[in-house]
Amino acid sequence: MRRGVPSSARVRLLLKKGDKGYRCRRDGCRRRKSVRGEIVSSEISVLSVIIVQKGDTEIAGVTDRVESCSHLPKRASKLRERFEIPEGADIKKFLVESITKAAKESGQEKVKIPRIRITGEWTQEKEDAKNAIKKEAEERKKRSKTQREEFFAKYPELQQVKN
Repeated sequence: MRRGVPSSARVRLLLKKGDKGYRCRRDGCRRRKSVRGEIVSSEISVLSVIIVQKGDTEIAGVTDRVESCSHLPKRASKLRERFEIPEGADIKKFLVESITKAAKESGQEKVKIPRIRITGEWTQEKEDAKNAIKKEAEERKKRSKTQREEFFAKYPELQQVKN
């Protein structure tokens, strides 16, 4: 749906570079493309809307009830943040307990618990390996520098004079 097109049907607009819905591949190239107008037509079955400001009255089924989230995050750090789980505690055990408890209260039989992706350990290993490589490279650099200095101290005539 295109803002600024007062129509409920599709309109064929001549689009140029910078217009939404058209990516120009040459300089000065324009193209006529089909664009839906901004007025909602009866053809549209689903509409994605963001409520910016709450009005005086409630919208039935939209603003009058609060839906709990259907999916939980998968990353361990985000789960810790959401449920305020301490750093040393087992996340899986805590989640199973809290989710099953909430499900029993609401009367659900089947409960889906997210697969937890613990990234902390392997990220740390990766970082440590990277730092080890850096450290090794620095040591190698120092060694080669000292070898070079020793060599030129022994054979000063081979050292070229910089202009």
